[in-house]
Amino acid sequence: MKRISFIVLSLLFILAACKTEKSVNAVTYSGGSEELYRYQWSLTELNGKEQKNTGAKLIFTPGASIKVAGNSGCNNLNGTMELADNHVLKFSPLAMTRMACPEPNIEQPFMEALKLTTHWSTSGKALTLYNGSTPVAKFTAIEGNPGSPSDLNGTWELEYISGPRIAFEGLYPEKKPSIIFDGSTEYKGNTSCNGMGGKFTANANTIKLNPPITTMMACPGEGEQTFLRTLDTVDAWVIDGGKLVLKSRGVDVMRFARK
Repeated sequence: MKRISFIVLSLLFILAACKTEKSVNAVTYSGGSEELYRYQWSLTELNGKEQKNTGAKLIFTPGASIKVAGNSGCNNLNGTMELADNHVLKFSPLAMTRMACPEPNIEQPFMEALKLTTHWSTSGKALTLYNGSTPVAKFTAIEGNPGSPSDLNGTWELEYISGPRIAFEGLYPEKKPSIIFDGSTEYKGNTSCNGMGGKFTANANTIKLNPPITTMMACPGEGEQTFLRTLDTVDAWVIDGGKLVLKSRGVDVMRFARK
């Protein structure tokens, strides 16, 4: 009888241990891939240690080959990465500048964390990279600073747009939308299909783009309408890391690269 009780207790202990291990190791990954592209990401934690003002950051750009760029805390980095189902993420070997880094710096452990990354998850303006179920790096979204309206001047090409479930390259397989500011009160550009132009007003952080007049060529797909519909919601802007970010109610809805 004592032997049977001992066996039963042993089995219960093993089952409890297994249940606890499963609970500890379980990770619920969240967020859509559009969240990755929405912000630049500043490092806040590395291998469980808080990081402040290191300059380490990442920015992801959608495409047939997903691009990643940023800084290791010392050197600039760029390359590509792969996304798969279940929030799987794999960085390809990243190219880096070769500037000598003063001590102390986090470049080596930061790059090692990227190499070990297998999964990702976002929640609001927070990004976590995992090796299996273990967090290896945490980031927060970089908020840009208000600028001068003259900072808008130039030609900008769209590289991110929020909302649609269609992949960015699917929306714009041949030509990406662009917008041009020339120092006047008017903007112009291209919807990816038709030329466009209209008036706008802007100050240090707000902007209102009046609905543009466009040429009338018939356009395949949903790219043009998605662009125009999103442009109509824009109410704020920042230049962040050399990119033009247009916002709607505090949310980044479009990002452009200077051409």
